[in-house]
Formats: sequence, C-alpha cells, structure tokens
Amino acid sequence: MALANYSDLKSAIATWLRRTGETTFASATEDFIALAEADIRRRLTTTQTETSTTLSLSAGTATVSLPTDYNGWRSAVLQTDPVRPIDYLAPDKLAQEYNTNASGYPRAFTVIGNSTLKVAPTPDAAYDIEFLYYLMVPNLSDAAPTNWLLTGYPDVYLYGGLVQAEPFIQRTALLAVWKRKYEEAIASLNDQSARQRTSTKLAMRANVQERSPWH
Repeated sequence: MALANYSDLKSAIATWLRRTGETTFASATEDFIALAEADIRRRLTTTQTETSTTLSLSAGTATVSLPTDYNGWRSAVLQTDPVRPIDYLAPDKLAQEYNTNASGYPRAFTVIGNSTLKVAPTPDAAYDIEFLYYLMVPNLSDAAPTNWLLTGYPDVYLYGGLVQAEPFIQRTALLAVWKRKYEEAIASLNDQSARQRTSTKLAMRANVQERSPWH
C-alpha cells in the first residue's frame, strides 16, 4: 500500500494491526496520528524543519512574538554592523544576569512559553534579529492530506502511529517492535541532517581556505 496521503496512512495503520473495518478503531486512528505528530515534533531536529525570519525589536520593548510555527531555536544574530550573535540564557538566568532597568543593544535572549522571545538588556533603539528556528511539522488532516515528512519519510509516520495505537487495542506483543522501528526512523532522519550540516560546514571551511592568501 502506498503512503501518499492522510487517508493512506489511516488505512495502513488499520491494515498493519489487522483492524480494518472496525468502526471504533477507525475513529481513533486520527488520534493515533495526532499523538505521533506531537512526539515527532519533540524529537526531530532536521534541516528540513529549519527556517529563518527577521524579528523586529522596538526601542524600550524587550519582547517580541515568535512565529506561530516555532518549534525550537537554533540561533539569533543581531543585525548591526558588524552583526552580533546573541547568547541564549534560561529565563531565570537572564533575570539574574541583567538588570531589568538596563538598556543597550541586546546581548542575550530567552524564550518564554514557546511564543515570546525576550532580550536583555532592553533595546535602546530599534533592532532586527535574524532568527533561525525549527518549524512545527504541519498537522495532517483531511483538509491537509500530506506534508514533507509523510512524502519523504512515511516510515516515521507509520511506525509512530502504530506505537500510539497498540495501547488502545490493549496488545503489547508487538509494541517493542514498533517502538524500535520508530526510534530507528527518527534517529536515521536526524543523523542524515547532522551529516548534511557537517558537510556544509566542511565545504564552507574549504572554500574560505582556498580564498585565503595564506594557503
């Protein structure tokens, strides 16, 4: 069976668990997929989920809203001349390190509630931050039947859905098998992205060395 869309995935989960034609199971399959998606978002750190945006800070305001599809940060760079990377600090550490009344160009940031970025010191002028972050994996639904993860890596979705379904049908014999396959699929995808990042860094380093007058 091809796993080209949301309907295919629901059918595949029922087929693999030998629950085709069961109304109660069919109605719960969407829950299995949603639960799998929640777990996938916590685990994936892939290049496919990386994107960047510009966050604009106003003078005298230390916070700015994060994108609605935010799922974790990678870096923040203040767009000054020269540009300045901004260090991440945990919320309590940010409060300890910086006086709330201090102002200047932002040197550190934290994330509050997964929806707000807070910087310190409080900006003394308007600043832009180039913010690199991880995207949420888009939810599958009848209205949005596919996404990049299902298209490129259907095993992640299938095994993730099977893991979530096993407790529902109160059968544990195959749960360890599905978990192992799911863990392998997630690890493989994350490893692939790690190799891509390493290759990119090596290529950039080699390019710089070739251009250097000292080589």
